[in-house]
Amino acid sequence: MDVTIAGSPPLLGPVRDLTARAATFAGCPAELAGRFAEAVERLVTSVAKRSPPDDREGIRLRYEYGEDSVLVDVAYRLRDATSPDGERGLVEQALTGHGADQSLRAMIDGLETRGDGTGHSCRLICQVSARR
Repeated sequence: MDVTIAGSPPLLGPVRDLTARAATFAGCPAELAGRFAEAVERLVTSVAKRSPPDDREGIRLRYEYGEDSVLVDVAYRLRDATSPDGERGLVEQALTGHGADQSLRAMIDGLETRGDGTGHSCRLICQVSARR
């Protein structure tokens, strides 16, 4: 399932609930689904805070189900998919700012980043089965 939302922090409320429901639907225990939803919400909020104020549909969430996991890809789509200074993508900035990468990794089962010349994305992973 794909969801595209405006990059405005006040409009991000449904992200946590949608993610928790997706994880629960996949079979994650409620506590694990809650931590996963919080991690996704933190990343999306961090990206939104870095996006231009007039951006109306910059953040894309793609929910996928694996055999024993639920995955959420968070991507920022802007014409050049980079920050105003043109150095790094907003998703990458959100991950590296204030130790967010390590903080998010502690809350979830996996985190993968991807980037190319057109943009960056981050995949957050929640294992359905108990943590090993």
